[in-house]
Amino acid sequence: MVGEGAIIEYGAENWQVYQHRNRKADIRFGGIWKTHENRPIKSGTIKARLMSEANNTIVVNWAQKEVNNDGTWDFTIKDAPAGGPYRIDIDFIVKYENDEVAFLRADSAFHLFVGEVFIIAGQSNSSGSARDSAPDMPEIGVSLFRNCNHWDIASQPIFDDNKAANEATAEHGYLFSPWLSAAKEYKRLTGLPVGLIQTALGGSGLGHWNPKWDGEKAGYLYKNMLEVVKKSGTDPDWVLWYQGCSDTGPGARDVYLDKFKEVVEQWRNDLHNDKLKFMTVQINRFAIDGNDDSDEGWGKIREAQRRAAEEISDLYVIPSTDISMSDGIHNNASGNTKLGMRAGKMCAEVDLGIHVNKAPNAKKAFYRDGKVIIEFDDLESGIFMIDTRKEGNAFTVFDEEGAVPAAAPQPYGKGVCLTLERELKGKAVVHGIWQMNPISYPPVDFDTYFPVLSFYGLPVEREDQAAKATLTAKNRIKEQLK
Repeated sequence: MVGEGAIIEYGAENWQVYQHRNRKADIRFGGIWKTHENRPIKSGTIKARLMSEANNTIVVNWAQKEVNNDGTWDFTIKDAPAGGPYRIDIDFIVKYENDEVAFLRADSAFHLFVGEVFIIAGQSNSSGSARDSAPDMPEIGVSLFRNCNHWDIASQPIFDDNKAANEATAEHGYLFSPWLSAAKEYKRLTGLPVGLIQTALGGSGLGHWNPKWDGEKAGYLYKNMLEVVKKSGTDPDWVLWYQGCSDTGPGARDVYLDKFKEVVEQWRNDLHNDKLKFMTVQINRFAIDGNDDSDEGWGKIREAQRRAAEEISDLYVIPSTDISMSDGIHNNASGNTKLGMRAGKMCAEVDLGIHVNKAPNAKKAFYRDGKVIIEFDDLESGIFMIDTRKEGNAFTVFDEEGAVPAAAPQPYGKGVCLTLERELKGKAVVHGIWQMNPISYPPVDFDTYFPVLSFYGLPVEREDQAAKATLTAKNRIKEQLK
């Protein structure tokens, strides 16, 4: 260590990304100061400015502040504009007791950015477990707060155990994540630099992220996340969430939606951001031979994830059942690149305040003339059926006697039509792309090519019942208007 000068000990770490607010951010940093052999001084002043590394021009001009008498100093560069990379220049000016003035050495900080910051959370498909290869180059303007608790230029693997500092997420990792491509796509569309904060852990259950959950290690990853975000020196506006495979068993799957609502509420409270946004992913397949119970578990978790986007503000969901895999349960590298671009694009559309291209979302099913018709919201034009097999098709109707055989689904207006091979008996529901390992390739939006969101237990209304309900509602309104 140099014997004298101003030394940065916190904040303004190389490659750091500061979360913007209205395209500006305050850059806070500080540390300790020393004079040679502790020579007494009358006063000490820190001067700092923000420079563009692109052309060495001034971005925020010199400002100054007195150092603290206890040998520490702190500084804030106000209203740094969105962009980068930036450099911080610092001068340390002292006046000794004999009125001699000296300029002592001071640290600099390099490759700083003001942009959008995302927390990475969830389990292995979020931390990254793809085992093959795909193009996904590092890019200046996309940074990562790694498991070693330091900022760096973002690169694969997003999760790594090199000098890992967090025991909670200590596992061996060298594989491929979707979130680097998400960050680059977001940056491409918005022009904003992106920071990623890694907190995900393979195999983690929802309870590990929820401090209100009962059970072993309840909330321990949530607590770790809070600590890591604090150490990162910034205040994220987004969470990239991919989790749920560990909660498909009996019990957990039935309360997943309510417990996930608790997660979102708790995170927003403790991160002091009631508008914290969540980009979530419906879980992909588990490519093994399942059974009725495992199929139900996968279907219910995907349904909870679909409904979460309907019932929780500032939360969005994308499908993954079309994503190719590298083993039985993990996406492959090219699939993760595709998934990441899908997520980054949707996040950018939300933040730009433009039309958000969403996946088709089943909203209503009704029975008419031996057919079940499923209608979708968030559909740009119509449904395109990639897979038109009868056996193992995308949709399954159940009534009080069990599964109802049906012909291959066909596009029908803003949805699809299933021609049944027998009459419905009693109450009925329809599931879509729901099994643990769906055989069918999911139908897609004809324009966006987004696969439909998986759904489970959508009630099938009989057309006469639907018409009666509509008439009753109209009569109720007429009565209220009298």
